[in-house]
Amino acid sequence: MLGRAGTVLGDHYTKAVAGLEGPVADGWAGVRKLPGELDYACICGEAFPTRLRRDIHVRAAKVGEAHDIPPEARPRLAAAYILVDADALSPYEAGVAAGANRMATRGDQLEHSTSSEQRALLDATRECADAIPDGAVVVGSTDSDAMRRAFLSTCHRSKSVRDMVRTSEAGVLREQSRVIDGYNDRGIDFAATWEQAYHNRGQRQRWDGRTGLLARLNHGCDLLAGHYAQHGRSRELDFYGAMEPQEMATYYYTGGGRPLFGDPYKQIGERVEAVKAQRLLQEDEDAPSPGDRRATLLLRLGADGKVDLDATAGLRRALPGPLLEEAMRAALGRMSCTASELQAQGGPDAEAIRRTVRLEGARPRAACHLCEGGPDTRAHFRYGCAACKTELGGVAMETVSYTHLTLPTSDLV
Repeated sequence: MLGRAGTVLGDHYTKAVAGLEGPVADGWAGVRKLPGELDYACICGEAFPTRLRRDIHVRAAKVGEAHDIPPEARPRLAAAYILVDADALSPYEAGVAAGANRMATRGDQLEHSTSSEQRALLDATRECADAIPDGAVVVGSTDSDAMRRAFLSTCHRSKSVRDMVRTSEAGVLREQSRVIDGYNDRGIDFAATWEQAYHNRGQRQRWDGRTGLLARLNHGCDLLAGHYAQHGRSRELDFYGAMEPQEMATYYYTGGGRPLFGDPYKQIGERVEAVKAQRLLQEDEDAPSPGDRRATLLLRLGADGKVDLDATAGLRRALPGPLLEEAMRAALGRMSCTASELQAQGGPDAEAIRRTVRLEGARPRAACHLCEGGPDTRAHFRYGCAACKTELGGVAMETVSYTHLTLPTSDLV
């Protein structure tokens, strides 16, 4: 496990964060960025002009090097819970226990609401165990239906080892299952239910039930967690656990010192894509004529902050099929496909194809330069070429982690 040695995370970091200007002495609300400070940095000390370049740098880290998004740029997490007795005669006597605390951020993937809800439920069931009488019925209300389903699939059913490895926050869910087993030993029945988040009611214009008990309790937990999440700036490293052993995860992969708590197949694949993107950007910068490669144009624009790749990918997912196809046609224009068209573009990719065509001089001039026996036509390249089938067989449905069109010329000399 990599530690914080060789990074900016030390006493100097704690003093620098505590000394930031803000209206609250130990809070994050209203904290202003220092003059000349770049928006995106790594704990190794290197700063970047755009988030994409920082993320590629972090995820393409070499073995044995510690890289991560600094704690102040990660999500600030907090959990809150309120335990009430639904059978109490007076609402003023219904409150049994309440608590809140700030949680550490520690995963390779930045934590989301489902992950935080899972950890919050574990804190609540642990802390309130002694306040719940034997034989009681406990209803755990959450505003995350994804968390509720993950809880049911893990704590009330049996999962295979393969499924557990691919389950996000599997260590937390396993510990939650042990806590629920302890409840069952005492005759306590525990059920998880969903209640719409109070802060979403206004956005969705759904105010029905906002005065109900669960809605008011949800609002109270929001206020408690929000208060705790904005405090603790002078102890910021206490809430950063990426470079430390994870006590509730018995087995997990790490990357650059950060634990991979999600699906390892997906996350390791994303790291491979980051390495490829880093190599492509470096090759383009080292080329005699930087910026000539058309296949990496969108990647370069995203790395330079001129195109929002997250918004681009989100738009592609949201567009219906026919409209997406039309948008792709408008963006790509008339795509060069034949050997003569690709050679006419210029640049290193065209030169590589030109050399390949010269080496295959004995073949008919009308033969495809990528496969055996195919004609050198646009229709063949787009629909019939075996070498291009994976990349171009369904352009409208193609998804790539770093959205760019890469022609299959990597094996050409």
